[in-house]
Amino acid sequence: MTAGIRKNFVFGILLFHFALTPFRSTAQIENGSFFNVYEENGLKGVINQYGKEIIPAQYEELGWSEGIPVFHDGVIGFRSGDKWGIISSANSITITAKYKHIYRAGSNLIVASKEGLFSGEEFYGIFNSRGKLIIPFAYAGLSVSGKIVIAQKYDHNKRIYGLIDLNNTQLLPFVYPNIYSLTEKLLVVTRDNGKLSLVNTNGKEVLRFQIDSIAHADEDYFFVFFDGKAGLVDKTGRNVLKPEFRKIEIANNTVSALSVNTWHLLAPDNTTQRVMYFDTIEESSQNVFITGINNMFRLTSPGDFITKKAYNTMLHLSGSFYHVTLNGQSGIITKTGEELIEPVYDSLYMADGFIYVRRSKGRNSGWSVFDTLGIRKNQYFYSAIKPVSEGLFAVKRNNRWGFMNRIGNEVIHCVFDRVTPFDSGKSIVVFHNEQGVIDKKGDWLILPEKKEIAIINDTLYLEKTKKITWLKGFDHDLIYFTEKELILNDTYLEEKIDSVNTWLVSFKGIIFSKFSAGITEHINFNDSLYILKNEGDASIISNSGRTYIPFGIYDDIDPPAEGLFRIKYQGFYGFSDLSGKLRVANRYEAVKSFREGLAAVKIRGKWGFIDNREILIVQPLYDETGAFTNGMCIVRQETKWGIINAQGKLIQQVKSDQIKESINGLWISEKDGLYGLIDHYGKTLLFPKYESVQPLKNDLVIVKRRGLYGVLNMEGVIRIPFLYKQLLYSEVSDTFIALIPGKWKTFSKDQLSGRETYRN
Repeated sequence: MTAGIRKNFVFGILLFHFALTPFRSTAQIENGSFFNVYEENGLKGVINQYGKEIIPAQYEELGWSEGIPVFHDGVIGFRSGDKWGIISSANSITITAKYKHIYRAGSNLIVASKEGLFSGEEFYGIFNSRGKLIIPFAYAGLSVSGKIVIAQKYDHNKRIYGLIDLNNTQLLPFVYPNIYSLTEKLLVVTRDNGKLSLVNTNGKEVLRFQIDSIAHADEDYFFVFFDGKAGLVDKTGRNVLKPEFRKIEIANNTVSALSVNTWHLLAPDNTTQRVMYFDTIEESSQNVFITGINNMFRLTSPGDFITKKAYNTMLHLSGSFYHVTLNGQSGIITKTGEELIEPVYDSLYMADGFIYVRRSKGRNSGWSVFDTLGIRKNQYFYSAIKPVSEGLFAVKRNNRWGFMNRIGNEVIHCVFDRVTPFDSGKSIVVFHNEQGVIDKKGDWLILPEKKEIAIINDTLYLEKTKKITWLKGFDHDLIYFTEKELILNDTYLEEKIDSVNTWLVSFKGIIFSKFSAGITEHINFNDSLYILKNEGDASIISNSGRTYIPFGIYDDIDPPAEGLFRIKYQGFYGFSDLSGKLRVANRYEAVKSFREGLAAVKIRGKWGFIDNREILIVQPLYDETGAFTNGMCIVRQETKWGIINAQGKLIQQVKSDQIKESINGLWISEKDGLYGLIDHYGKTLLFPKYESVQPLKNDLVIVKRRGLYGVLNMEGVIRIPFLYKQLLYSEVSDTFIALIPGKWKTFSKDQLSGRETYRN
């Protein structure tokens, strides 16, 4: 029998014996032998497959700090008290129990930690399985990757990373925020600028450029990303596709790469000023663009990036300021790329020239206020801050409200239950559940009492108790009071006398109208005049009590246009002046308000136009009309639309399915789902044959034809050809932004393995 056959025969017997032997926990294999950790009297030991005790039950724990009870190159960890050591399968203590933690590492290595003598921090070193110390206890962390070790050191209150070999020779200096293993031969190094480098096990960079992130692609490749663009590297870090693509997909043996959208900045004469490569682009101010690739956004000028890094979202607020988010946190940048407010806040908004931010956790949690120079104004961190009003912020601290001025001083201390923002130099405050009014110095204008207060303006307020409501002046004048309910409107009060009757009361305390529940509407059409509507009746009164048009004259009255009120009487419509005099007789089935001296009137089911002297200017020929704009008005006969002038002449025949007013006095016409353009004289500039028409203020028109955009002048001459999937116009810079979508390119893995790089 040969030695190989004999060995297999013996191993088979051992397996058979193991199957029949009752073990007390999961068995493990070490060099072809089976062992089992057992427990006796609360202590643990090891027996072999024959039940023979090879390590007596003398230890609180056997295994490793991660809790797995297996042998590692013939040794296993043991815990005595709160310290760990190493013992061999021959019951020989290799490393005495004086370490806080021990871990398996590599094929025959053990990482151990112990507390520093003075700092209390953990320091790590490495033993081999025979107990020889090969890496001293000088590191804040150690991670073995093949023949190298990713090591950490303490640098004040943070950790820094470096790279050493198993001889403790430094391969990379200890200056990096992070290092981690990607493959057995490839490491990822994080730099201070947040960028990543790929290095080999000798500590040498394998890419000639830094990247933003890296992700697993398949068994052969990793995706790498830079400025939102995707590239591809193989398992050795070799650059296969530069990060120049919008998207890369891998299926079977094929790699497909989608190039980034191409945007051309074009002058109105079609000269190319700049070509830019992004998914999306939006001009926020002259020559400043919000650009996005793979949902990462940056500020960009036609020449280069303005911001040093990309953000998850970017929104132009106003002027020079942009709201950005990064990893769910908000900040503010300026159009020069300066990070005015670092994106570390849970909430952020901008109002009235100030920036309001909130942190929900940490030492400085709460709301703060910054000015537009990025300077924090508040001395305290508040649980709430209301936007500035009349130079003061309402602020909440220790569950009480007060006020802070623009330079951050708490000028009115936080002592109130509730406050309102200052209005006309006054704030309603609640103090010990009583309402009062203070001025901007914090002095009482109205002492706190059990009442409700509503400020009307800088001189008047309402004061309500359980029984009485007073209209008062801040000069302590009593103007009006009632036991009934008072409702505050913009220019008057409503007093609910009972379920049927309501009075209107002016701010001077004058009851200027008493009406019953039949009143359906009261319309204030200037500061002091009101239209009251009853069911089938209407009048006009002032808040001084003067009646201009009494009830009983007209059935309905609408607010005036060009000095005349649209009225209804005995089922027909006309126009009246403020005195009630009928200026246009009520002889029409319907009327529309005057505009540019003309009003549409309906006679025998058709619409025409009269002037304010009731002269019929446009004969009643139309089923529907618009209103005159710059001497032109759209009209409809049956289902088709045309345009008339102020003399009633058809200047655009009634042939369009729809006509809409546009800019510069132009009109967009629609027919059979296609669009054209009409000028302010009614002349057809572009016949309706385009999928969309967008006239611009520079006398050019963006049009869409067969799914592509181009630019025409008002004579229909092509200025920018129909080449673009999207075409935007910047009025600020008088520039067109034109899109040519990215295209897919396909490679086999065999192709990529034979070339170092591919350039788009």
